[in-house]
Amino acid sequence: MTKKKTLFITIFILLAVLGIGMTSFKQVSVGNLLGSTDVQEREFMEIDCTAGNPNCPRLAISGDFADKSKFHGFADPSMRRDPNSGIIWLAYSWPHVVRSGSGLWSWFSRPDVAVDIHLARSNDGGASWKYAGQLWQAHTVLNPVTKVNNIVSYETANISAQNKNGKTIWHAIHWDYLLKPGGFIYSQIGRYSYFRLSMVSSPYRLASARSQILGFGGTANELNPDVNLTSLHPGLADCKVWTEPALTTQGDRLYLAARCLHFLGAIPLAKKDFYAVFSTDMRGDIKRWIWKYNGKIAGSADAADLDNHQFLTQFDFAQKSDGRLLAVMTPADAGGPQGEMYYDCRVLQVSSLNPPALSRDAYGKLKVFAKITASDLTAGNGACAYDPSAKTGLIITRKLINDPKYGYYWTLHKTGLKP
Repeated sequence: MTKKKTLFITIFILLAVLGIGMTSFKQVSVGNLLGSTDVQEREFMEIDCTAGNPNCPRLAISGDFADKSKFHGFADPSMRRDPNSGIIWLAYSWPHVVRSGSGLWSWFSRPDVAVDIHLARSNDGGASWKYAGQLWQAHTVLNPVTKVNNIVSYETANISAQNKNGKTIWHAIHWDYLLKPGGFIYSQIGRYSYFRLSMVSSPYRLASARSQILGFGGTANELNPDVNLTSLHPGLADCKVWTEPALTTQGDRLYLAARCLHFLGAIPLAKKDFYAVFSTDMRGDIKRWIWKYNGKIAGSADAADLDNHQFLTQFDFAQKSDGRLLAVMTPADAGGPQGEMYYDCRVLQVSSLNPPALSRDAYGKLKVFAKITASDLTAGNGACAYDPSAKTGLIITRKLINDPKYGYYWTLHKTGLKP
């Protein structure tokens, strides 16, 4: 055995004895260990957030509580630091049971599941969180096409903060859809769903802010969309529905990534889904912003590179502490108790937004900085979120599906990982 190999094995054993890297670790090539400068160092972190793992404690939000029904919890986190005040804000989904109608009549209506968006803040770098209020609340509306009372539900909110001349500008986007009382929660998304985008000076003002409605290929004209994302390029013609929006800014441009959903009739064709990137100039009346299609950033080929999975989901933008742009996403396969099985959050590097591209190493492999698993869950993990300033590290959503005791239950957990 050569002296170099012996040294490498000795160092590896020493790291193991010291317990370094039990939940996170740095992969370093032999060249780096021996002082060589011609081989790059590559970081990789990993943790398995099974139930009761002390390294993945639940993220508590003082003043907010899960609904008392069996469709409850906190999910779909989006976390951003205010670049001027240092306050970290967290938007998240709040699933619950709701009744259509109003007043006394609501008690005679059938209970339905729906989702609100809540807001929390941390003044101590993410060490503790306080409920900051309700942003968007599910409520009864008249369907403008069928003229029947529906419930408007809100999901997957995403927030983004930008410093403009010493003042913070906030952008937020969420997925809105009408659900028919007594029906499946997503039965009408083909025609009655859209994104709503807002821009404000404080997250507290998001709920009342002037907004732009971004419609899809199948969105009913009666919902008055300001833009149709699907119409922006011929290659998007099959994108009847978009979901899971994520925002980031570069200069005067706002970038939006979203998942194009494919269907054959009412049957999902998730293996064909992909994430596309759009951008707009953020000047003038928000309702008049003009969007451009920048291209696809991730799809089935990238999912195949991540342990041979079929498609990607639960996308978000984030940043490393050095400013490099990251993409947080989950590879998935068709199947499972909900029709889609999720396999761990991955943190990848984005090399460009125009044209959109994920970074790859010298061997053509995706640059993956972190992997967060919840291997004990029957349907896989929920979405993850990250801000490099937060003491939480990456946040992961654990979800129980049809659990005998808890029903459908989502919880947020800290991992401490900082890629």
